[in-house]
Amino acid sequence: MLIELSKYKVEFKKELTFGDMEDIQSQMQTATDILKGNSKLLEVSIISITEIETGNAVIYSDEWRRNLSIKDGVKVTTEAQKLIEGLDELVKKG
Repeated sequence: MLIELSKYKVEFKKELTFGDMEDIQSQMQTATDILKGNSKLLEVSIISITEIETGNAVIYSDEWRRNLSIKDGVKVTTEAQKLIEGLDELVKKG
C-alpha cells in the first residue's frame, strides 16, 4: 500500500507477520507505552519512505515521525492501524 503525504511517499506492508505483532505488543505493556507501541507499529509496517521533491530514500525514525505535520501523522498512523485491525480479526477467527 502506497500513500502520499505532503512531502513523502510511504509504502506499507500489505500485512503484518506474527513476529511484527509480538514486537508491537512488547512495547505496549502499560498505557504509558502507547506512544512507543505506535512508533513500533510504524517501524515494522513501513517498507519505504521517499521524499517527493528529491526522490531520496528516508529511513524511518522517531524524529521523522515527530516532524510530520499533524495531518500527515494522522494519515500514516491510520494506515498502520488498518494493518493491526487486520491482524486482530485473524486472531479472533483463530
